[in-house]
Amino acid sequence: MELASRTIGLEESVTLAISQQVKKLKSEGKDIIDFTVGEPYYQPPKNVEDAIKKALKEGKTGYTAAQGTVELRDAVCRKYEQENMIYKPSQILISNGAKSAISNILLTLIEQGDEVLIPPPYWTSYPQMVKAVEGIPIIIEMDEKFKLNPKSIFEKKTDKTKLLILNSPNNPTGAILDYATLKEIARWAVKEDILVLYDEIYEKFIYDRKKHVSLASLEDEVSGIKERAITINGISKSYGKLTGLRIGWAAGNEEIIKTASNLQSQLSGCPPSLSQYAALEALTGPQGFVDKWKAELEARRDLVYDYLSKLDRTKIFFGFSDPDGANFSKPEGAFYFFIDIRRVTSDSGKFAEKLLEYGNVAVLPGSAFGREGFVRLGYSCSFEDIREGCERIDNAIGKIVMF
Repeated sequence: MELASRTIGLEESVTLAISQQVKKLKSEGKDIIDFTVGEPYYQPPKNVEDAIKKALKEGKTGYTAAQGTVELRDAVCRKYEQENMIYKPSQILISNGAKSAISNILLTLIEQGDEVLIPPPYWTSYPQMVKAVEGIPIIIEMDEKFKLNPKSIFEKKTDKTKLLILNSPNNPTGAILDYATLKEIARWAVKEDILVLYDEIYEKFIYDRKKHVSLASLEDEVSGIKERAITINGISKSYGKLTGLRIGWAAGNEEIIKTASNLQSQLSGCPPSLSQYAALEALTGPQGFVDKWKAELEARRDLVYDYLSKLDRTKIFFGFSDPDGANFSKPEGAFYFFIDIRRVTSDSGKFAEKLLEYGNVAVLPGSAFGREGFVRLGYSCSFEDIREGCERIDNAIGKIVMF
C-alpha cells in the first residue's frame, strides 16, 4: 500500500505510547509510580462539573459553530482583555484541544519546504506536526542551562523561514521566557516579518513570584507583534483534569483565524458542545482555586528537589555533590523536572527502560523532547508517590549504572 509521503517517518507520540505502557502494567497488577503524567492530578472544580451536567440536562449536545460558540469566544476575549490583549470573537478559534489548534494553524500557514524554528527542549509533538504539514523543523542551538539566547534564533533564519514556535512555561524544563528576551524576539519578528506561534498552556503555573509574559501583550512597545503572534492556550492544565474534554484555542490575526476556522469546519467540525460549556464556566466562574492548586504544585516541586538532594545515590549521580549544584534546577513553571542523567548514561531511552524495570518508576526520555541525556519527571501526583518514587529512583540507580 502506497502511503502519502507526508506521513513517512512520522513518529508515534512517545508520551502517549509510554503512558499506555504504564497503564497496561498497572492493569496487570504492577505497582508503578508514574512520573510521565502530563495532566493535573486534581479534579476540576465543582462548578465546572455542574456546568456539564446542566448543559446535558438542557439538551445542549448538538453542533455549534465550527469556530466555537460565541459565548466561549467572548469569554476568551475577556480573559485576554485583562492581560492587555484586545481581541474580537472573530479572532478566536476554539478547537479540539490545544494540539488541534496548533495543527489547524500549521495547516493554514505552512507550505511544503517552509522552515519552522523550534528551540529545544521542545514539546515532543512540535517537530512531528511541522513534518506532517510538509514543513521543515529547524532546531535551535541551546546552552546547557536551556536559557534561550535570541541570537541563536536570529542566526537560523533563512529565506524559507516562515514561523517560530515558542513555549512558555516550557514543557519539559519548566523554564519561562522573561520580558527582555520576548521583547528582543518580538522586535526581530516584526522586522523580519516572521510569524510566532506562542504556546502558553501552562501560564497559570509559574512559581517564586515570577510573572508570565504573553508575546502579543507587547504590542504597545513593539508595534506589529500582535498581528504576527498566534497565542495558543486551553483549559486542560489550569482547571483540573479536563484533558479529555479537548478544548483549546488559538487567538490572533483575523485572516489567519478565519482560514483556520474554515479548515477546521471541513476536517473535524465543531469542538464538543458539552466541553465548550465546561470551558465557559471554567473561564467565567470563580478563579480562586487556581492559586490554591499552584501553591500545591509548588510544594510538590520543592519536595522533589529536596528529596533527590538528600538521597545518597541521586545526590552523586544528579550532581548535588558538586560545588556548582545539581544538574537540574527548580522549574520556574509547569510541573516537570528535566534531569541530566549523563553521569549515569547518555541513553535516556535505556535509562527510562531500566528505571521501569528495576525501580517500577516511569519517566520520559529526553530524546523525545530533542535533548538526549535527560529525562522528564512530572510531579503532578500525590506527595506519597513523590516520596516513594524518589526513593525507588535512588535504589535503582546502583543497578542502572551497571548496564
